[in-house]
Amino acid sequence: MVTTEAQAQGEAKSAPRLPTALAALFFPDRGMPLAARIGRVRGPLVFALLCSLLWGAALATRVDARDATLQALDKEQKLATMSDRQIDDAQKTAERGFMVKKLGFALVAPGGELLASALGLFLLSWFLRGRSQASAVFTVAAYGLLPSGLGNLVEAVAVFLRGSIPAQASSFTPRTLAALAEAFGAHLQEPLTKLLSAIDVFDLWGAVMLAFGLTAAAQLPVRRALVGTLLGWLCYRLVRFVALGG
Repeated sequence: MVTTEAQAQGEAKSAPRLPTALAALFFPDRGMPLAARIGRVRGPLVFALLCSLLWGAALATRVDARDATLQALDKEQKLATMSDRQIDDAQKTAERGFMVKKLGFALVAPGGELLASALGLFLLSWFLRGRSQASAVFTVAAYGLLPSGLGNLVEAVAVFLRGSIPAQASSFTPRTLAALAEAFGAHLQEPLTKLLSAIDVFDLWGAVMLAFGLTAAAQLPVRRALVGTLLGWLCYRLVRFVALGG
């Protein structure tokens, strides 16, 4: 039986008295099924897009490609024959390329993540023998972008607080379990460090939200949806960041 929006909003009485997005973030066991039934994609997607663009703008305005440019020119054996003016021009060209790349990626990343998450949820629903509804699946995938949006927002603030950043840097906050362990003074062996580096806490947060959302979007038991989604997410992260190197 299809639950109407009015019925879904009626269920909010048993959920925390918070906006749907906050309930989905902090009480995903109740907030995500509610979000799936209400079916609103635009709000979470716009939030994720704005955070992504802010992150891209922060990187673009703070990048300093001096060291990367010198290393590249030295590797090409051009450094010794170039004047300071030519080196400065090469640096500016590298920085412009970095800006275009980061801003372009920031613009398309949320939409790409939305489609990838929706496809993954459809496949999981089929594999777990659920009965998925397209609108609910896309809504769940959209709300699953919220943690990554918050992660980009934190990264943007960290970058803006710096005077400049090197072009080679990838992250400026301890987002992975390995980085968090190091920040708290733990000393891990190399295999464990590589394994924990694949687990981004914001992405894990999003995976938990997707799992609870899948219970409503595909009419699955909570335990089956949680186990299936988290195992699928973990396998993907290990293949991408451990087996393939990122």
